[in-house]
Amino acid sequence: MPPRGLRTLVLVVALGLAPIRTAFCGNGDGLGARAETETPGAASPVSERVAPNAEEYIETAWYRDIRAMADAEDNDGRRAYLRARLSASGFAVEAMPFKTRFGKGENLLVRASGSTNAPLLLIGAHTDRTRRGRGAADNASGVAIAIALAERFRATPLRRHRVALALWDMEEPGLFGAKAYIAEGRERPALYVNLDVLAWGDTLWMMTPEPAHPLVDSSRVAAAAQGFGFRAEKRHPASDHLAFYDADWPAVSYMLTDGGEIPSVLRAMAGEKVSFVPKLTATIHSHRDAMSMVEPAIVARGIDALEAALRDWDTKATE
Repeated sequence: MPPRGLRTLVLVVALGLAPIRTAFCGNGDGLGARAETETPGAASPVSERVAPNAEEYIETAWYRDIRAMADAEDNDGRRAYLRARLSASGFAVEAMPFKTRFGKGENLLVRASGSTNAPLLLIGAHTDRTRRGRGAADNASGVAIAIALAERFRATPLRRHRVALALWDMEEPGLFGAKAYIAEGRERPALYVNLDVLAWGDTLWMMTPEPAHPLVDSSRVAAAAQGFGFRAEKRHPASDHLAFYDADWPAVSYMLTDGGEIPSVLRAMAGEKVSFVPKLTATIHSHRDAMSMVEPAIVARGIDALEAALRDWDTKATE
């Protein structure tokens, strides 16, 4: 999650919480925080701890994906794991290298299912993390869910849309992977669905510039069926969906978070003071972003909710 309008959030929260000995990261979207005693740029050791009640999920593919990405030494290692993992699962992986002023990057594109003449549903998540923490929540969780959805839609294709998976590089310094896809003239999707930080929470939080978008109702029903609250609004933490939105390409984005914290995040984004540091803010881009923050039962329900929402949206598109 990178800066797009959220530097204000950093300043407001930091100034409004002076007694709290927490310093906010300068890179990424400004939502992350770190303890003042943390060594800048240092990654925490490979995570051994897991969240309570994780044992029943440890052997699931998506949990292994999150842990493998969290255990990787760097972003190159995360992408190398994903290339091998997707290839071993029978997906053809297209590497899409690009260059920026920060160096070289590489997106990964996977065609999951559907006929070539069907409109494209593109599901995406960024693979890179900051140098602080292991990036388990931000954004190994989103990548693992995106892969799980691609596998489910390959096993049982959508009726109206074909599905592709885009794994973006260099989101943290400025959405460069998603921007490169657009700048290269790649296929414009009928809808891009972005997944970023879906590791805990009681609420499915959706960004959409269109409150009446048919996926909103589908998501609300699917979230309720899994015991989640639901919010859909234009204001939302920054992620790769903004690259599509800026290009006037249709896009939405999802997070899982604690619903009670959303008003504080939105107030801070509006330039208002807030009285506490939300879990989201305190975790991403910090040493806290490790496997211990991933709540597997929440992730499992999140996958089911998103699959149901997208299938319902696709079915209605055929009517």
